[in-house]
Amino acid sequence: MEPEAGFHLCNCQSQRKIGIKTVNSVIKTLLYPLGVIMHSSILNNYRKLAKAAKADFDDAVRLTDHSYHVDERCDGCGICAKVCPVANIEITDEKPVWLHHCESCLACFVWCPQKAVYGGILSGKSERYHHPDVKLRDMLL
Repeated sequence: MEPEAGFHLCNCQSQRKIGIKTVNSVIKTLLYPLGVIMHSSILNNYRKLAKAAKADFDDAVRLTDHSYHVDERCDGCGICAKVCPVANIEITDEKPVWLHHCESCLACFVWCPQKAVYGGILSGKSERYHHPDVKLRDMLL
């Protein structure tokens, strides 16, 4: 009888299942601490951007817009406010004002025609990607 494709320590169905469960539990044991460290690091970064040292994760994400701003290229067109799915941006004196219930979707950053939105997790980024088949008019429906 030919063995099945793949690596098996034996050809016994029950031992293969035990082997897979053992490997999965070893992987979980090794990766869990890494996940905890990454979550803690991400949470601390969001707290720093939100200027809220004790905020839980959801609140910290919503408050990251404390660090958002526009540069001199902003012409007050209001596209950022129109594409924001949670109505978190108002245009005041021809400039966007973030209202601190951001979902960090980055639509304001991606769709700004002047490439004027920066701050927070957007700092240092210049690429503004959106799916090539999605047009601004699709976002404004």
